[in-house]
Amino acid sequence: MSAIIQPGRYEITRVVRRVFATLRRNAITYVLLAGLLSFAPRVLWGTLRAQLIGGDQTLLVVVTFGGSALILLAGVLLQAALVHGAVEDLRGDRSSWGRSLRAGTERLLPAIGLALVVVVALALAGLLLLVPGLVLALMWMAAVPALVVERRGVRASLARSAKLTEGRRWAVLGTLLLFLAFGCVVFVVCSLVVGLFGVAYEAATLALLKNLIGPLFAALFAVISSVMVATIYHELKTAREGEGVEALAAAFD
Repeated sequence: MSAIIQPGRYEITRVVRRVFATLRRNAITYVLLAGLLSFAPRVLWGTLRAQLIGGDQTLLVVVTFGGSALILLAGVLLQAALVHGAVEDLRGDRSSWGRSLRAGTERLLPAIGLALVVVVALALAGLLLLVPGLVLALMWMAAVPALVVERRGVRASLARSAKLTEGRRWAVLGTLLLFLAFGCVVFVVCSLVVGLFGVAYEAATLALLKNLIGPLFAALFAVISSVMVATIYHELKTAREGEGVEALAAAFD
């Protein structure tokens, strides 16, 4: 039996290091998953909608709403697959896109149920004030990993997340704000680059680039946010319950 690291502190800097280390180690896997479940569907959907504009309006409405539903479904599957793979990596097991996708598919229906519950609850809380919605979001931050990795039901996953985040929600908020700041910097830099392209390229090429940039940002956000959620869950679990030495050491390899 492996030695056990005793429960300890939640460290924001360690979460940040682990997120980028996990992204680096699994870049190919994440590119394949995000390309298959986020980038490609959005590009195909956007291209089809553009071709239907000005034509059959009924078909355009069907494609718009049907495509949106499929993209949301693929997004839930992508998050489940990425979370599973990231937690595997943090535990010292090399994840693969096939195993991650299979794990996400197996937990797809509960993940959809969890997503619906969280969205409705956050929307209702948001109607009251910003603070209740933020509190719920922080309290349920680890719900998806609890559902996918620990294979709990929807209600049990929400309760598990509330327990893991208890007493550490300010630290989780700090982590989120740090990644939000990072995302803003990346967005500004990329916007400046796109602006430069507008000077150097003709209108048709620029329009094509813009149609690809949206799906690319969506895929990038899905990958980073899912790995961040998985890493926050791993840090919360370690801080509260401890962790085996070998798994912890492997997370820094």
